[in-house]
Amino acid sequence: MKKFSFHSLRTNMTVFLLAFLLLLISVISYNNYAAFSLLRKNVYANTMDTLTLYQKHLDERLTQTRTYLLATSSIDSNGLLNTLSTSTIHDTEWFSALYRLDGNFDTALSTYTANCFFCYLPNQNQFIQSYDVNASEANLLKETLVSRILSEDVPLGQWFLCSAGDSYYFSYVLYIRNTYVGSWISMERLLNTVSGSSQSNNAFYFATDEGELLRDGQESLFVTAPAEKKSPYASELVEEARVLSVFHSLEEADLCLTVLVPESDLTDHYYSMANAILLVLISILLAWLAMYLFLTRRVVEPISALTKGITELRSGNLSAYVPLQKQPDELLHMTQAFNDMVAEIKDLKIDAYERKLRHQRLETQFLKQQITPHFMINCLNTAYQLTETNHPDLARKMLKNLSSHLRYTLSSGQTVALSEEIALLKNYIELSGIRYPGCISLFLSCPDELLNATAIPLLLLTFVENTIKYEVSMGELLEIHVEITEHAGLLTFCLWDTGNGFSPKFLEKLQDLDTYVDTEDYHIGIVNVVLRARYVYKDSAFSFTNRPGAGAQITMTLPYLPYNGNPKGGTS
Repeated sequence: MKKFSFHSLRTNMTVFLLAFLLLLISVISYNNYAAFSLLRKNVYANTMDTLTLYQKHLDERLTQTRTYLLATSSIDSNGLLNTLSTSTIHDTEWFSALYRLDGNFDTALSTYTANCFFCYLPNQNQFIQSYDVNASEANLLKETLVSRILSEDVPLGQWFLCSAGDSYYFSYVLYIRNTYVGSWISMERLLNTVSGSSQSNNAFYFATDEGELLRDGQESLFVTAPAEKKSPYASELVEEARVLSVFHSLEEADLCLTVLVPESDLTDHYYSMANAILLVLISILLAWLAMYLFLTRRVVEPISALTKGITELRSGNLSAYVPLQKQPDELLHMTQAFNDMVAEIKDLKIDAYERKLRHQRLETQFLKQQITPHFMINCLNTAYQLTETNHPDLARKMLKNLSSHLRYTLSSGQTVALSEEIALLKNYIELSGIRYPGCISLFLSCPDELLNATAIPLLLLTFVENTIKYEVSMGELLEIHVEITEHAGLLTFCLWDTGNGFSPKFLEKLQDLDTYVDTEDYHIGIVNVVLRARYVYKDSAFSFTNRPGAGAQITMTLPYLPYNGNPKGGTS
C-alpha cells in the first residue's frame, strides 16, 4: 500500500486535472449559454433593423396618401369641392365637377397605396367614392365612416383605425368647406407591402400599445406590451407556440408594426450545435483520461523513484541507485545525473570563482529587469495618451523606439554606445513634450568625438525621467541641461534642471551613497544606475547636489572607453 499524502505529486496532479476538467466544462457550458444569448440578441437586433426599414416604408406610403389629400384640399379653394358643395345637386355643373373629381380619385388609386378615395357632402348627404375593392366592402365601410362623421367621432387630420365587418382599415379624413375628403387603406393591403417581400417565417402584425395584435377575419391575439416586458429578448407563448415579439411604432398612426419570430428559428441553430458539443465533451473526457494515464506513467512514477533514491541518500546510503526506465528525456537526464552525483559525490568540488561570476550575472540580469518594466510602462502609457489625442504616427514612432530599447537592454551586453543613449534621451524628451506641451526644454552638449564612448543603458534617461516625473508642472517651463565632457580619460556627465531641487532630507541620504544603495527601496531607478555603473566600471563616481540658482544637479564620472559597435545618432 502506498502512503497517501495530500502534498504528493500524484494527488496534486489528480486534483489539478480534475479542476482543469471542471473548468473546461464550465467554460464550454457558459460559452454555449452566451452563444445562444448572443444569437437571440442578434436575431432581435436584425429583426429590429428590418422593422425600422419596413416602418419607414409604411409611414412613407401613408404620408404620400395624406400629402395627396392635403394638396388636393389646399389647391381647391374655388374648384371641384367648392362646386360640389355649393352647386345644385344633379345639375350640369354638379355632374361635371363630380366626373372630374372621380377621375382624379381614379388616377390617385393607381399612384398611391389606398383602397378608396372619397368625398362626403353632409349637406347633400352624398358620398362620392372611387375604390378598387368589392362594392359590399366599400358600402359597409362607407356606412361606418358616415356614422362616425355624423356623430363627430372622427379624428380629423390623422390616420385612425376603423373596422368594417371582420376587417380593419386605416382611414384619414379632412374637413374642407362643409366637405369631408378622405381615404382608407385595408390593413391587409398595407401589411402585404412588407410581408410580401419577407423571405422568413416571421409573422407581421399591427399592434396596439397594450399588445393586441390585429387580424382580419380572426380574433385578436395578445402578447406582452412593450412597456411591460422585463427583457426585450424574452420569448412567450402565443397560440401554443413560443415566439419572440419585436415592436416598432409607426409615426403616421398610433400603432406598432410587430413581428413574431418563432422560437424554433432560434433553437434550430442551437440544437444543430448540440451533437458537436457532445462530441467535444466526450473527446475532452477521453483526452483527460489519456493525459492522466500518460502523466502517471511517464512523470509521476519516475519522479517517485527518484524521490526514493534521494531519501536513501539523505539517510547516508551513498550507494543509492535509481534504475533507468522509460521516461521523458528530461527525467532520464535527471536520474542519470543523480546516479552520477551519488557515484562522484566525494570528489565533487564547486569552483568558487565560477559561483561568484554566476551570482554576478544573475544580479545584473535582476537589476536590468527592474529597470525594463518601469521604463516600458511609462512608454506604453505615453503611447496610449498619443492614440487618445489622435497622434498615431508619434505613437508608432515611440513604440518602434521602445522596441529597439528593449532589444538591447534585454540582450546579453551590458553597455551601449553613448550616441544610442542620447538618441533615446531625445526621443523621451520629445514624447514627454507631447504630454506636457511647452513645459520641457532640453539643452544637450556633447562633442561629436564622444558619441562612440561606452555607456550603460538608461544612464541618462533614468535621471531625466525622474526629473520630469517630479518637477514638471503644466504652464511652467522646466529646463533640463545635459553636459558631457572628457578629461584625462574620464567622462563627466553633468545633469541639472531648473526645478525645485532635492529636498534637504533626501539630499542628506544621497551623501552617504553606499548606505543609500544598500537600504533604499523606493527610488529603485537611482539604485539600479549606481549598481550597474559600479559593476561595469570599477572607477565610477556620483555626486548629488542642488545647483545654485537652479534645481537638482547630478554629476557622474566614468572611465572613457571606446565602444566596439558602430555609433548611432548624434547631437546638435
